[in-house]
Amino acid sequence: MSDAAWPELLGDHAVVNTGSPHFVRFCADIRGLDLDREGKSVRWSPAYAREGINVNFLLPLDEKSLALRTYERGVEAETLSCGTGATAAALSYFAAGKTTATELSVRTEGGDLMIRFEPVPGGFRNIRLCGPATFVFEGDI
Repeated sequence: MSDAAWPELLGDHAVVNTGSPHFVRFCADIRGLDLDREGKSVRWSPAYAREGINVNFLLPLDEKSLALRTYERGVEAETLSCGTGATAAALSYFAAGKTTATELSVRTEGGDLMIRFEPVPGGFRNIRLCGPATFVFEGDI
């Protein structure tokens, strides 16, 4: 991904498309969160049920790092890591004025990711997602 529009900020959450639609909720705790229940309630709400939306729960760790859990549409459950979700979280955190950093570390259950971006009027450009890629499954149909 190289460009994205500015997130729509709506109180305790943001909505942004980073190649797929993402709802990003700012949280004080993501460990004690019932992710399945909370994710489903947003993903299947009247506003998003038809097209679907990925639901991300963002916990700020400091100005340059976040923790993230993601309920992913299609999977209809938590995924260990979501690159477009991590990007959505980083851009939303910046857009909400929570940081001035343009390089953010995002900790997911599947590992740590680094998001780099350049803010421009109306959005972002030169967005880079960096992190490991690991083979986790093989199957036959």
